[in-house]
Amino acid sequence: MKKVLFTVMMSLSILTSYTKTNDVLTKQNLWEEIKSLNIEHAEIVFAQAILESGHFNSKLFKINNNLFGMRLPKKRETTATGKNLGYAKYRDWTESVKDYALFQQFITRKKSYTQAEYYNYLDRVYCESSGYSSKLKKIIKNHKELLGV
Repeated sequence: MKKVLFTVMMSLSILTSYTKTNDVLTKQNLWEEIKSLNIEHAEIVFAQAILESGHFNSKLFKINNNLFGMRLPKKRETTATGKNLGYAKYRDWTESVKDYALFQQFITRKKSYTQAEYYNYLDRVYCESSGYSSKLKKIIKNHKELLGV
């Protein structure tokens, strides 16, 4: 019961939180938004946003404000406003980050993941190409000053 209540409270917090960062998407603002939502494995999620959005240049990102290539969920709460091009559409980039936080809460509701397990999960379930976690690790390495890792 306590875990259910905690999950509901966290979901409401994410859905109703105000963006603490500037509306302009920069790597710094993205990192601050991810940290402000207490997203687990924040540096991995940052790298996912960079990779999935083509460094903020992909068509999907530009049209749908979708940083992570997220699909419209069927079994969890979402901040998406609908679907376009087969993917979730968001009001702005911060709503995409909030939706990722909801996604992560949904997948970790039964099991917490170590960093290695999270990479493994992403390789098995999340990505559509091989070598996904290797690409994420390279992005993290290239941004280690910003990320503080």
